[in-house]
Amino acid sequence: MDPKLTDDEKSRVKDLRAAVRRARQGSSEEVYGSEDYWKYSKEELDGEDQISDLRFRALQRNSDLSDPSFEQAAQEYKSQQDQRSAKRLSILEKKKLFDKRNKILQQSSSTTTNLTSMRAAYVDLLLTIQSKTSHQKQSDFSKDVLRAYGGTRKTNNTTYCFSVLDGTRRERDEFVAAHIFPLSIGPKAMEYIFGRDARYEINSPRNALLLPKKIEKHFDAHQIVVVPAKSDNPDVREWQFLIVDKSGLWNEYVFPGGEMKFSDLHERKLIFPNDFRPRARYLYFHYLTSMIIHFRAAQKTGIVRSELPDTEWPELTRAWATHGEYLRDNMIYGFMEELGHELPEDLKQNALTHCAPIRSNSEAEELEEVVDSLGMIRIGSDDDDDDDDDDDGEDGNFDEDDEEGEAGGMSVN
Repeated sequence: MDPKLTDDEKSRVKDLRAAVRRARQGSSEEVYGSEDYWKYSKEELDGEDQISDLRFRALQRNSDLSDPSFEQAAQEYKSQQDQRSAKRLSILEKKKLFDKRNKILQQSSSTTTNLTSMRAAYVDLLLTIQSKTSHQKQSDFSKDVLRAYGGTRKTNNTTYCFSVLDGTRRERDEFVAAHIFPLSIGPKAMEYIFGRDARYEINSPRNALLLPKKIEKHFDAHQIVVVPAKSDNPDVREWQFLIVDKSGLWNEYVFPGGEMKFSDLHERKLIFPNDFRPRARYLYFHYLTSMIIHFRAAQKTGIVRSELPDTEWPELTRAWATHGEYLRDNMIYGFMEELGHELPEDLKQNALTHCAPIRSNSEAEELEEVVDSLGMIRIGSDDDDDDDDDDDGEDGNFDEDDEEGEAGGMSVN
């Protein structure tokens, strides 16, 4: 639908598009996370907003507002506004994380810095990043995970994979290869937390589960955890889902149009096609951080007092009943130093029983390891804001022909 811009409006749109291109070019040339990078990113979104508003006002002026074509264009305008608002919020959150990390790194260069304070700051940053994990597409990782967890089969041009929910084959498109320990935190942090043998496992199937997309979304948001389950065979480790945050999730359906609700998922055992399993230590780290994130959020909203209410969630703080040396002991102590006064006693005792005696050669070397892993943490990028957000590309709604009113598309941006 042609908005029929006036000559002045066309000139203004042309200038704004040039400004958007300059801002986009500027952000691409700056170091990701620098002050100028954030400035250019904001200028790009501001310019897109102004173009969109100007064109939509012209469309309103020159259209029959009851025309279905106008109504469709108005919906698209609103959708693109919402996408840019989400992007703007994402940029603000990432900037805060960068500022927080940079402050810690600056403190590390001080002669008065000690390992205890650095560990506490490190834990606080990790928990913040854990609650804002970003999705990242990795085709090789997905293929490896699919192979490890039963492979795929093709029938009548539809690809199927193994479902951990019921042991059947379901359409591959319904599932996603999910990192347990987030890729965004990075291999250096993984090595520091779990030891040197975890160095190359961040993109290994040992650090992954093949999950339905909706379950992966809530697993990633720390609303669902995977914990040990009772096994009839001592040689085979079994796992079960637990719903940590039941608010708003309990009665949702796992698959659109399906019958299984998340309440049916609670305490449901995962079914594996073979003997391959994810490493317990990565699932434990996800469990521990999920519990801490959930408990702190519940405290802020006044849902809990000094401990999780055992009458409501008797399984949560004691869900990981098996023992094992999973996390660097100093990492656990870091949790205690930063959060010990906030956490229920059961959870603290559980964490302390899963310490691994992972040692650096000296305190100075461990401090260096903490700083190195902080520097490697990936706090988002241009590519992981919104997978389906392509409304602002040069070849889409910013087509130069459309500027002159010659294009026949519906775009108002």
